[in-house]
Order: sequence, then structure tokens, then C-alpha cells
Amino acid sequence: MALNNAYNYIRKHIDPSFNKRLMEFATFPSEDLIEDCIHMIEYYDKDAPVYLYPVEVNNIIIFPDFDIAMCDAFPIHEKYISTTLQQTLDILTMQDTMINEDIESLNKFIC
Repeated sequence: MALNNAYNYIRKHIDPSFNKRLMEFATFPSEDLIEDCIHMIEYYDKDAPVYLYPVEVNNIIIFPDFDIAMCDAFPIHEKYISTTLQQTLDILTMQDTMINEDIESLNKFIC
């Protein structure tokens, strides 16, 4: 459950009150976002602040967009999660990963 792993990661590392859970398997293609995030880590640093934007679609929360939260930037959407570029990359990787595609990689995020 790739998105469920992302939700668990958010609860463990960012926001313990994040209460979304899934009972079914779901992923969201995020290759372009992952590539953007990697480039931003190289430019800004892995600890640069980020606004990660959740969107609910058919009772599933996905993360289709994020912004760097530097230089007095304000979030462009009403709902957002304040985090870092590295944690954003972790979440995007989990939401993009198919179940059993690389279970060891997924487990390193949530253990």
C-alpha cells in the first residue's frame, strides 16, 4: 500500500495527527515530481523547507504538488504540510512505488 506507507511516514516523521488511512492499495505516478525534488535538493539542500500540498480524490489523499517555503514564501493552497525536501522526496517515492516493487526500499522509510 504505497500511499498508506506515505501516510504512515507523515504520522511518524512530520505530523502525528495526520489521520488518513487506506484499506486498499493505491499509488500515484510521481516521476516528474521526484525528478524536480532531486534537482531542488541538489540546489537548495535536503533540509530546505517545503509546502507539500495534499489533494483528496475518491477518498484517497495524493500529493501532486509542492513548493519551496523560503524567502517569506506563502503556500499557494489552503491545505498544506510543512516539511523538508528530503521528506517530500521520501513521500513522493512511496506514493509512486508499486506494492512489492521494492519492499525493502519502502520498509526503510517506515521502520
